[in-house]
Amino acid sequence: MQITKLSFKKMTPMVEVWLDNSLGFTCHLDLVLKYQLETGMTLTEDVLESLRQDQLSLEAWHKALRYCLSRTRTVTEVKRYLSSKEVDTDLANSILARLVQDYELDDLKAVIEYDEQNRGRMGRRRIRSDLQRRGVSGSVIDAALGGRDAEDREAEELEAALALARKKIASDRGDDPGKVAMRVIGLLQRKGYSQGLIRKVADTLELKLY
Repeated sequence: MQITKLSFKKMTPMVEVWLDNSLGFTCHLDLVLKYQLETGMTLTEDVLESLRQDQLSLEAWHKALRYCLSRTRTVTEVKRYLSSKEVDTDLANSILARLVQDYELDDLKAVIEYDEQNRGRMGRRRIRSDLQRRGVSGSVIDAALGGRDAEDREAEELEAALALARKKIASDRGDDPGKVAMRVIGLLQRKGYSQGLIRKVADTLELKLY
């Protein structure tokens, strides 16, 4: 089949390739340059199939890149995303390897960032649970979070829990103290704070639990 026209789309890197005066396919400009496509060139079925596979690979790569750039992702999240887009396993693995090497796709980095963003409003159990749901292994979570001084982390966590409790108490001011206390406890439990820390909050604020 012969290329009869190349139509460059405005404001995009996509090019329409016309074969024998009919639209044959659309591909990325990178492929036009790679295959040195030009008007009058004859394409065999093997070349056409190679172009189609390269275009699919490029589309999968750009989707994965956009997904990673929207926020910090874990390796498992990217795997799940590519699977949902029905990307071939071998291609998905090559994309993951490229993201790890060139774009800092790293579970350790994701854990540290998530902890820094949320430790002021979540307990350790909630943070760990969220990260495990995102596919991060327990050993990676421990490696990322274990480096911080345990006492400093506990003090910081207690301060955050106290701030949440005080805010809840203020919003429910005037209600029965016992009910308010139970709401505070429920809130802290949902945020993933340990029972021991919740008891410290209750003691500090003199909550009437019974």
